[in-house]
Amino acid sequence: MEIRKIVTGSWFPRTKLHLKEYFIFLREGTSHLPIDHGKLRSLHKKLSPKGVKYVGGRFDRVMMRSREYDVTFHEDGLLTIARESPDPEKDLRAVREMQKDFLNPVLSTLYSIGAPLAAYPKMHEYSRPVVIVTEGAKYEGVRELMDRNREEVHFVARHGNRTVYFSDNLIVVDGPEDAVTQRLVDSLILAREYEHKLQHYLELHRVLWTEISKIQERGTIPSKELPQLRSRLMGLKRNLAAIRSRINQMLTRLDERRKQIDGLGLEKEMRALEAYRYEKLAGATGYMMQLWEMLDEYLDSTTQIIGLIYQEKLQREINVQQAIFLVSAVAGLVAVGLKLSGSDLLLYGPDGQMLSVGTLNLVRVYKYLSLAVGAIILTLVGLHLYLRSRSNISSAHLFRTPGTPKARLTKGEDY
Repeated sequence: MEIRKIVTGSWFPRTKLHLKEYFIFLREGTSHLPIDHGKLRSLHKKLSPKGVKYVGGRFDRVMMRSREYDVTFHEDGLLTIARESPDPEKDLRAVREMQKDFLNPVLSTLYSIGAPLAAYPKMHEYSRPVVIVTEGAKYEGVRELMDRNREEVHFVARHGNRTVYFSDNLIVVDGPEDAVTQRLVDSLILAREYEHKLQHYLELHRVLWTEISKIQERGTIPSKELPQLRSRLMGLKRNLAAIRSRINQMLTRLDERRKQIDGLGLEKEMRALEAYRYEKLAGATGYMMQLWEMLDEYLDSTTQIIGLIYQEKLQREINVQQAIFLVSAVAGLVAVGLKLSGSDLLLYGPDGQMLSVGTLNLVRVYKYLSLAVGAIILTLVGLHLYLRSRSNISSAHLFRTPGTPKARLTKGEDY
């Protein structure tokens, strides 16, 4: 068995515009975007690209060589890194380190301007797909290779003079090293990367659904937490919209790849070698989009109810302030009246002559007013105690119909 090369890669939906920005960076070591040019020059020097060329076609691509690696970046976002492999075990680590230490920093910096990705704790870590291209391989030899890398062959696909051996993290493609094999390798890497992204979004969906469910399952919500809770839900809404857009982008680029393979007349061969997975991936993406639509509706209902509770809290505070103002005004009038009570009262006629002299006596009137003010104060004290007892607002009744149990997903249920 002759091992020709080892190929790894990654994929994130991109466009021809992104490809041109990447090409300018490789050629000139800079960018027209407002990015730290010193950092770009440092990354360019570290990468030291050679033989940079832009190749047009059904999918434009930029090719270059860095150290002993051949790197190809396609306009739809597929990145492949290939290396001739005299030592498979050593080179498996080498191609992964090349991507992690050299290519990933370049791409993350170059595309750091624009719509950000939703920031969440990392989900389950997965290994980048690795394809080993061989010629003249037999099953026993491939199995030994897999054993040395702690992998196990779980499926073999054959068509014509090509055979593909599948394991969890390694794929061995045996056959002539030609353009068809290159398309095959690209399709396999794209399919694995696409599946990993769908898995990531499924796990993220579960995390967010659980977070929203915990809000709905709370029996009471402290009033002081309402502003932060409302802000958190609005932030989730923004991130959810961004994630749904990313999933739509994935589906669009997947369809473009399918059209490319169909246009080259490779559908039959790719299907036989289990590399034509566009229909299955599109179906899984449709299912994923429905899940996120459900989450969107779930979030909307929760946000609306929290918003109503928040508005109720604000209105309650306004009512209390109005009552306090009323008591203060009445108390002020009583104080003025009591101050004036007992003062001399002089009455003059139109001609300026004094008609009578008396004493202003408001004690009896303000006695009743004082009793009224006292009653109002006692009412406010009672209202204050009531509001304190209601500082933890019950929300359970708002999230479900009376008399019905909570609707929730059971542990382990597939959704």
